[in-house]
Amino acid sequence: MAIVGDSQRQGRRAPRLTCGFGAVLGLVMLTGLPLAGTIASSNLDFEAGRIGEVPLSWNAQEALGERFLVAVTAQRPHGGTACVEIRRDSLSARSIGRIGRLSRALGAIPFRGHRVRVSGWVRFEPPAAAWALHGSARLWIRVNLTGGRVGFYEQMDGHPIRAAAWTYASVVGEVPAEADSILFGPALESGGSMWADDIGIERLGPLDQGDQPARVISRRGLQNLIAFARLLGYVRYFHPSDEAAEADWESFAIAGVSEVESAETAVDLRKTLERLFDPLAPTLRLSDRRLPALAASSLVAPGQAAVRYVGWWYHGWAEQSDTRPYYRQRIWKALPAAADSILQPGSEVNVNLGGGVWCSVPLTLYGDTIRTIPAGHPVIPLQHRPDGWIPSGSDRATRLADVILLWNVAKHFYPYFGDRGEAWLQALPPALQQAALDQDRFVFMNTLRRLIAALHDGHGWVTAAFHYPWVMPMEWTLAEGHLIVRGVEPAAVDQVHVGDEVVAIEGKPIRSWIGEAEQLVSAATPQDRRVKVGNMIQLLPEPDSLWIDVRSPTGVTTRCRISRRWGNWAHVSQRDSIEEVVPGVVYVDLSRVGRARFNEVLPQLVNAKAVVFDVRGDCDLSAVLPHLTDSTLESPRMCVPVIREPDQHNMTFDVTQWQVKPALPRLNSKAAFLIDGHAMSHVETFLSMVEHYSLAALVGEPTAGTNGNIGIVRLPGGYRVWFTAMRVLKQDGSPHGGVGILPTVPVVPTVVGLMAGRDEQLEGALAILNVAGNGAD
Repeated sequence: MAIVGDSQRQGRRAPRLTCGFGAVLGLVMLTGLPLAGTIASSNLDFEAGRIGEVPLSWNAQEALGERFLVAVTAQRPHGGTACVEIRRDSLSARSIGRIGRLSRALGAIPFRGHRVRVSGWVRFEPPAAAWALHGSARLWIRVNLTGGRVGFYEQMDGHPIRAAAWTYASVVGEVPAEADSILFGPALESGGSMWADDIGIERLGPLDQGDQPARVISRRGLQNLIAFARLLGYVRYFHPSDEAAEADWESFAIAGVSEVESAETAVDLRKTLERLFDPLAPTLRLSDRRLPALAASSLVAPGQAAVRYVGWWYHGWAEQSDTRPYYRQRIWKALPAAADSILQPGSEVNVNLGGGVWCSVPLTLYGDTIRTIPAGHPVIPLQHRPDGWIPSGSDRATRLADVILLWNVAKHFYPYFGDRGEAWLQALPPALQQAALDQDRFVFMNTLRRLIAALHDGHGWVTAAFHYPWVMPMEWTLAEGHLIVRGVEPAAVDQVHVGDEVVAIEGKPIRSWIGEAEQLVSAATPQDRRVKVGNMIQLLPEPDSLWIDVRSPTGVTTRCRISRRWGNWAHVSQRDSIEEVVPGVVYVDLSRVGRARFNEVLPQLVNAKAVVFDVRGDCDLSAVLPHLTDSTLESPRMCVPVIREPDQHNMTFDVTQWQVKPALPRLNSKAAFLIDGHAMSHVETFLSMVEHYSLAALVGEPTAGTNGNIGIVRLPGGYRVWFTAMRVLKQDGSPHGGVGILPTVPVVPTVVGLMAGRDEQLEGALAILNVAGNGAD
């Protein structure tokens, strides 16, 4: 988590490199700098070098590759006579979110096992008026691990700098024992200009210093935390005060859980909540009994001049102010204009929080010409942590805060709850109880996975900056409760073969691994669940090499040691990406054939007797569909939730559709698509057109039943959680979520067929195309 100061700290100069001789030696080894002289000679203040050129001893290759300009400048330096500027003048939709980084490298040995802080001064000017909402200045740090893996990474996503004045900023990173090097520096996001000066790096305390140990939550403490969680969501997302809009809610949540949990009675809880929330929401009412309805007149004190009113309006879940297609805004209306996009003054959420406390949270506030009224006095509760402490999943308060922060996003913004909102409320207590007991950040990641699994959302997934997914050099699939190998990468072909059944991993039977994995995956359909359970089994074991027991199709069981690799799942096909499987019938694996290659072979497909498109994976169908139709195709209905009230009350949807126009040449040959639970999201978008307009046969199993742009929740401790933030309906208005694209010819792979190395779904496609023959096995 980045800790950002303000322009009032201009009298402070960023600390120089304070890591001792070892760090200087590491700098020499990585950059070639001479050892003689002071640490300042390493040019962290950009005083060395020529104006208009890349600063000496800094690497601008990545920024230049992204078409940013990087140069030393004498324009208004923070200190000395020079600073560095990163600039991009031309901006387009494609370049939004791109980061131009200037980097320095250090050897990690002196920092291992410690936190490290990069700090400095930055300022920012936005790009041209048409793109003025985009761009920011950043500091960033990346820790590289041995073996070429990326460890800790932070670039101030949650707290970028957009101030024109010099602003002190810092970012703190974690350097584990296996760290190899540290990269750091200033960066510009999207476009405009940013300037940086006086960069410093310093070693802080040990990684676990200041973390709270695990302990059980009492019954009363659990009630307190649930009440705190509910109130935090109401105030953070729906109380439109300036103070709430500007608050650091991550720090607030981490500090608040410790204070709230210890309340012994309902009265203690109410007083603690008032002390925490009143500075951010001075119009909030709390009581130990049901509150009377809010009177709009009570929101303005005598003598205050209200000239307008304001409320929140959300177009889906927007992690930042503008993450298209999702965005959020506080909408201001001049009095006495009628409310339309926001609620009328006097609107509130008036509910029982639990724990013996009721709340009334105004959803609309009055304001003067400058700010909302009455004014609050935002103060984040003290955490009593060491200097530079970083929120971590190894810290109990961080874990509890993460559960609360994630739970609130889904509670108010997940578009598929319908009547299942109460079930999500019931998911909070066990998640809090488990988070309080988790022993470290790795165990806690699975607690978050169990929580998100309660959404039954195919996009639901949890990753972490410190977690490196080791995967097997083979592709396997679950069928009838058995785990069968479908493909093997060259690294393991001498040990495992297509058709082998994996019966145990590290001596534990596969059925036990399946049971564990099923609790940790979020899936919308049974087919989607099988795919994700198979993938999760690859992630659950900890070592980078595993003992696995495999049984051959002839019944011989063998134990072998398999080295895992770091990266994406294996996808090993037994066929060429484009292959004539029987005379006149062309098989096209669209997960391996991109648009350019498809256009190259299009004449061959036009002349084929039949074409089988394999979309059992992540692929692009946009080049294919225009050649399968003579008329314009309508996409499914993309429905972005429009939210003005908590708890999804009166949620509406902004519905859009787009079109696919026909293109020549026309594929008049017979066609079939192979589908299963691997096909999801944008693949399902195009398959829905195949289904709705009956463009071709659909052979196999239902797809994942998960479509719509995702939302991302970034949590303290380096966790990232994905979920579906848009509801998608089929062209006729029927549900897509949890249903998917249904096959016209159902074919479910069998254990017998898989062990024989057959592709039964391809065989089914050839059969209905009336071209069955050799080559389908």
